[in-house]
Amino acid sequence: IYCERAFEIFFDNPTHSISTPSLIDILLQDHLPKEMVTEFVTKVDDDKSGTVDYAELFEVFIEQLGI
Repeated sequence: IYCERAFEIFFDNPTHSISTPSLIDILLQDHLPKEMVTEFVTKVDDDKSGTVDYAELFEVFIEQLGI
C-alpha cells in the first residue's frame, strides 16, 4: 500500500517523475533534517537528471532494505 500511495503522490503525472526540488520540499514537510533529505535525493537521482522517477526511488529503497 505504501508503494501505491507513493506512486500517487510523486509519480501520477504524464512523465511519471518528480523534480528533485519538489521531492526535497515534500520530504522536508516531515521535519527531516535538510542535510539528510538532500543526501537522500542526491543518491536517488543517480543520473543527475534533476528528476526522480519511480524506478530510481524504489531502487534505493530496495537497496537500503537489503532486498
